[in-house]
Amino acid sequence: MKAIDWILIILCAGICIISAATDLKYKKIKNKVIIPAIIVSIVLNVISSLQCDEIIHFFINLIFVSLFGVTFYAFHYMGAGDSKLLIFIVASIPVHFYENRIRGYFGSIIILIYIFTVCMAYIIIESIILNVILRNKGAPIGKINLKKFFLSYIRGLIIITLINEVLWLLLNDFYTSNPYAIMLLNFIIATKIPEIRIFSNVGVNIALFAIDVSIAIITPYGQRFIGNDYSIILVFLLFLIVRRLVIERYNYKKIPTSQVEAGMILSTETTMLMTRSKVKGLPSISTEDMRSKITQEEADSIRRWAKSKYGMSEVLIVRYLPFGLFISLGTLIFIIESMVKTLCN
Repeated sequence: MKAIDWILIILCAGICIISAATDLKYKKIKNKVIIPAIIVSIVLNVISSLQCDEIIHFFINLIFVSLFGVTFYAFHYMGAGDSKLLIFIVASIPVHFYENRIRGYFGSIIILIYIFTVCMAYIIIESIILNVILRNKGAPIGKINLKKFFLSYIRGLIIITLINEVLWLLLNDFYTSNPYAIMLLNFIIATKIPEIRIFSNVGVNIALFAIDVSIAIITPYGQRFIGNDYSIILVFLLFLIVRRLVIERYNYKKIPTSQVEAGMILSTETTMLMTRSKVKGLPSISTEDMRSKITQEEADSIRRWAKSKYGMSEVLIVRYLPFGLFISLGTLIFIIESMVKTLCN
């Protein structure tokens, strides 16, 4: 490896460790650390990429991960600091670490795969600890409604299949050459489907299903689906199962109302109980994502609400997930594995 690659790796590892620490301690990733690091990394990686004739791959992946981070921020799944950390990571990792790891232009997707693997492993392990060891029954969401679950699955599958068919028809070369990019697109779609009301309409779903079947029969996509893309069915089913049985149930924590602080996210159930109160300044009904982080003024109002007629001594909050830690750990694991492969070769 070149000297400049070592500088980039040390910079990336150092910022990842700092970001993980500040995320755990302060629940934020500081701009004064991450912004200068992004600028320095881009300059160094441009120099390194030019030397190896990889400059196009560098900018393609930098733009791709930047759009991914901005999209997840816009969807309120992660904070601005987490998005900036993602941009820094792809700006600082030497391009040859991921360029030839997977098919297609977007080799940096493998970094995202490492990060999401760490995130899911954390959630599953924490849920097992809460359930088995601490006997935490999780949120009072009731038993799973199999009919509703099945309908959600069918609805999601219809929409994802249609989008894959359209991409296959209009951008065939891109679709066949970038399977991981398509998989990531499917994941993003799967996370947003439950929030789009129009797709709950039976007539709309029947029409979309008819289009799905027609395209599969008329074009060769039907054979592709049976031979390759059927995995979409399994991936989406696994996603829904984990989301419903693990994430939604063990994503909550009961705390004394007196301990509510700014930056916390209240459960939808808790904020609905507050609508009966006349206390001023209470938060609106929670969407249980970044949009519903409470302010200091709202935290003060919630503590006043606790002493009012309709107040409660305990509230349900959404557990804080340290995405900065997940991003940093996934990246460090990727770097270590890539360095081992590079040095061995």
